Amino acid sequence: MSCVKPTPSAGATSRPSDVAHEGRFELAPIAPEFFVPDVDAAVAEYQEVLRYTLLRKEGAPATFAIGHIHGATIMFMHDRWYTGPRAELDSRGAGLDIRVMVPDVDAYRERIRAAGWPVMHELGDREYGLRDFIVRDPNGFRLRFASPIPPRP
Repeated sequence: MSCVKPTPSAGATSRPSDVAHEGRFELAPIAPEFFVPDVDAAVAEYQEVLRYTLLRKEGAPATFAIGHIHGATIMFMHDRWYTGPRAELDSRGAGLDIRVMVPDVDAYRERIRAAGWPVMHELGDREYGLRDFIVRDPNGFRLRFASPIPPRP
């Protein structure tokens, strides 16, 4: 399999024409790309705690990975390819929550509690019709996990 190669000037990726996309997750209309210092560690943590389904990982050690959690596409890129000011990497996820809809938010809360991830907003039923909570992952990104509140009889 060919590897995605970032260009030195822009950090953008180019893909050889012989590389097939991995399906709908590869081409998701919106997919957060988390710049992290260790792609392999981020993937392993997401697989263990969040049941992340890895679709592709490139490099050894990895410099890029793409996968999903219950239909939400999430990508990881080694932070050496980040082209913004380096100080921006110190405030990862500031001002942004990535919401992931899951079938059983209570079960996700227990998995995350057991992993020791910091909870930023406790699990609860919200007036906007979701039961959700917010955590900070080991790289500092904020994730909101949610399920619809079932209708009351």
